Amino acid sequence: MATPIPPNQARFSVAELRSLFSVVRFPPGFDGVSGVTSDSRNVPRGALFVALAGERFDGHAFLSQAASAGARAVLAEESRLPSLELPPDVAVLAAADTLVGLGDLGRLHRRRFRGRVAAIGGSAGKTTTKSVCRALLDAARPGRVHATPGNLNNRIGVPMTLLTLGESHELSVIELGTNQQGEVRELARIVEPEVALLTLIDLEHTSGLGDIEGVAREELALYEAVSARGGTLIGNADDERLRAALRRFDAAQKIGYGEHKSAEVRVLERRVASDLRMDLLLDVLGRKVRCRTRLMGRPGALAVAAGLALLSAMHPEGIDEEAIQKAVFDAGEAGRSSLGTHASGALVLDDSYNANPASMAAGIESARELARAAGRRLTLVLGEMRELGEQSPLEHEKLGSLAAQAEPYRLLFVAGDMRLAAARARAAGMSAEFFETAEEARDALRGSLTPSDLVLLKGSRGVALERVLLEDSERRSNHP
Repeated sequence: MATPIPPNQARFSVAELRSLFSVVRFPPGFDGVSGVTSDSRNVPRGALFVALAGERFDGHAFLSQAASAGARAVLAEESRLPSLELPPDVAVLAAADTLVGLGDLGRLHRRRFRGRVAAIGGSAGKTTTKSVCRALLDAARPGRVHATPGNLNNRIGVPMTLLTLGESHELSVIELGTNQQGEVRELARIVEPEVALLTLIDLEHTSGLGDIEGVAREELALYEAVSARGGTLIGNADDERLRAALRRFDAAQKIGYGEHKSAEVRVLERRVASDLRMDLLLDVLGRKVRCRTRLMGRPGALAVAAGLALLSAMHPEGIDEEAIQKAVFDAGEAGRSSLGTHASGALVLDDSYNANPASMAAGIESARELARAAGRRLTLVLGEMRELGEQSPLEHEKLGSLAAQAEPYRLLFVAGDMRLAAARARAAGMSAEFFETAEEARDALRGSLTPSDLVLLKGSRGVALERVLLEDSERRSNHP
């Protein structure tokens, strides 16, 4: 389910609007706007409505509706001005590109903020890492931390998130996503972060980013922006490309995190406890810290390490170990890698939100680790990894081999190029099943699960793997 864009009350004066956009008209008595929205169904009275044009929608078709709902001003693209018919009491502004214009509004509002801003990017693990970072910072400055809600990490979500910055905030954590070259550079321009954290560089959205070198160039644009500002760089030291980047870029401070011996925030031990939580021992800049997390596997441990690295950079005074332990345990994002119990008694590790080669490998590793600790049979239900472009056939074949190596009790592949993964798994000696849809996989699993099973659901959002085990007669409950 998509994260709703939060409302805002960001105010922009006549002078500020004039500095950003071409003015078509200001009606008599116009003194600025309060709030910015691009949703014509939810226009606060006195707000600025930004008409965004996308592949499946065009906000220009809803300008009259927005004005009737109470918009005090509208922002339209210059090429669309001749066709506009709006009430005379509505201010009209123009930009060559309203998406860029929305970013400029977010940037101007961010510049009013006197606190520190961190940006989190990377090929996988951004949202979970952001959740841990937010929890730890909130433990340090309760009620003073601003962060991206859900995964609003694109060129609409990022500026709309920045517009919710308020006077009570002291620290902000903004998540940056990308699927096209140049997006990270543009988002970094808008956010102007003092701290950059990168989780991983691996194949993602290759239809828009190209090969691994293209992905690296795109993600490292965040380091370039923060390095140029003399800020702090944080990165996953287990990633060879990020280790090299941390060495290469200049920065006021550099912090590596992970299991690698070079990490300043290092995971020394991790163990799955009897309640399936994970116990961690970390070295945080020379300080030993023990904590327990509901996050799972190595990705969960890395997210905790990343959070502690960001805490060290954003709040050098630190917090006591008890506060760290509570924040780390409470951290998590609903719907991301959640562990639940199926009506059959089987444990379900639901990571059906997205998938790329790196996150698939991590998910399988975490599920195998959990199944072993719980003494349960492992069933893997893996959905197609989308937006991999020309790399897709090869990466799905690699995944088939990797899944077979996990030696699951049952192996189900769903949709598209997962047919290739199933064939490769069979060639490796594994009994693998392929289904065109999540519903077909659901029918194949129906009635076969027992309390002795642990099921991993992992795939791109479009495959809708959550349908495999969510039926009216078979509800899941969250694991305590």
